[in-house]
Amino acid sequence: KAADQGHIGAQCAMAARCLSGEGEEQDLEAGASWFRKAAEQGDAEAQRALAVCYQDGKGLAQDDAAAAHWFRKAAEQGDPNAQYAIGIKCNYGIGTAKDPETGARWLRMAADQGQVHALVGLGICTTRAWACPRTRRPGRACGARRPRRAMPRRRRSSETATGTARACLKTTRPP
Repeated sequence: KAADQGHIGAQCAMAARCLSGEGEEQDLEAGASWFRKAAEQGDAEAQRALAVCYQDGKGLAQDDAAAAHWFRKAAEQGDPNAQYAIGIKCNYGIGTAKDPETGARWLRMAADQGQVHALVGLGICTTRAWACPRTRRPGRACGARRPRRAMPRRRRSSETATGTARACLKTTRPP
């Protein structure tokens, strides 16, 4: 009843129930429709959820441009998960123009709110030399460090043999 009267929380709850099938048969189209009603009233969570429906094709035809539109609306209201999503979409040009500078700016806003994936995304931005939002220069110009090598330098066989011999001598010497 409350959802039919325009209550945003009730609309979101109905959408979640329809999408999950909790208490009734799963109805993806109805779930997306309820999210749309709440999103059009300006609810950031509903806007992000509707964007995910468009992105994944749940209850709606898959549409990257519509997903980017709704992620941007939610991001403009400060939703960190939407800021992360639109940042990635801008970086790769998915459903929107490819603009790494804008993408890095959205990722920075999400990271500032503690969105963990955005911190990782910013690391990718700097290692791939995408534009830094602070200095507007690529990658390392913003002070990002080059990532450490995953594997240590391979030692020469003579170094390994010497190290092993020293270790053996230390452990086998009588007191």
